[in-house]
Amino acid sequence: MRTMKKKPLYSDVESDRVRKIKHAAVAVDTLILKSLGFENINTNGVQQSCPVHGGDRPDAFCYNTDKNIWSCFSHRCHEQHGNDIVGLVMGMKDVSFLEAISWLEDIINQEKLDIVSLSAKGEHNTTNTQSPNKTIDENKLLNLVNNLDSIKGRSFSLDTAEFFNAGLCDTGQDYDRRIMVPIRNAGGEIVGFTGRSDFSKCNSCNQYHRDGFSCPTHGYPKWKIYPRAFKKHLELYNIDKAKEFIFKTNAAVVVEGAFDVWRLWELGVKNCIACLGTNLNKHQLKTLKDSGCINLITFFDSDISGKSASKSVIKKGGDEFKFKDLTGVVDCDPGDITDNQYTEYIKPRLLEWSALPNE
Repeated sequence: MRTMKKKPLYSDVESDRVRKIKHAAVAVDTLILKSLGFENINTNGVQQSCPVHGGDRPDAFCYNTDKNIWSCFSHRCHEQHGNDIVGLVMGMKDVSFLEAISWLEDIINQEKLDIVSLSAKGEHNTTNTQSPNKTIDENKLLNLVNNLDSIKGRSFSLDTAEFFNAGLCDTGQDYDRRIMVPIRNAGGEIVGFTGRSDFSKCNSCNQYHRDGFSCPTHGYPKWKIYPRAFKKHLELYNIDKAKEFIFKTNAAVVVEGAFDVWRLWELGVKNCIACLGTNLNKHQLKTLKDSGCINLITFFDSDISGKSASKSVIKKGGDEFKFKDLTGVVDCDPGDITDNQYTEYIKPRLLEWSALPNE
């Protein structure tokens, strides 16, 4: 049977126009942000309440000028519209993709800027974002204090936290205290840190700082990644330790954060990695594929964002993997799973899918 060729969405001319405008917008993203009404733009971008869904959480929205992407941490608006500058216009203006492209073209033309030259610059900037994260000297771990009192009572042990080289970073400013967890690349080199606040959530501002501290508008979330220039989309937490077991089982279990990895590691799930959020992108999926992963098992938090994220991963992965999902099987985060919950609900599924390493 002769198959019909799928008709291209745009003509070659139109596709070239769209590509140039998208790259030009990347080169002048600060101009675009100002045209969209953003005011408090700094060298790193913007952090404020989300202008797409109109929430009031002061740190829900972030546009990163290094990576030229945006995120909504409350409603995951970027997953609906796309996390690039075009998706931001689509979400804020409530327009289609081509209408967003036309709007961007109008803004650039109003400034009498050359789209062709800007496009070349924007394409160069986008390509450069794929350069690897810089390695960090192992001696940085010596600056961490061996004080993990704030995570006592968690499902995982302090020995496990120490095994993963975690320690307290105390700068002398109480509100900056964080449990710092080194992020290593596939070669085992430190390329960044993810830090969990040592304090509980403030009921007034929903930030994490010491009692009696004047509530900030932003800057003290529960988790924070260092350094500022760290490219999260290039890394998978624990890939250095997990890759051996991923290769052996042809399976990987992906979770959101470091604490989730630690708890599952204790339970024997050694082929577990974390995407440090709920967004698993194509670069990370390629890393898993190159590690021998065939069966990809999502195990995100059991909230709405976690369930939405697991569906997004399956959509992005397409036919590259065989997908299984543990999200919502137990009514808690993977990092808080009990021995009984694991034995009764999680382990049988992993055994059925041949996804447990045999050490």
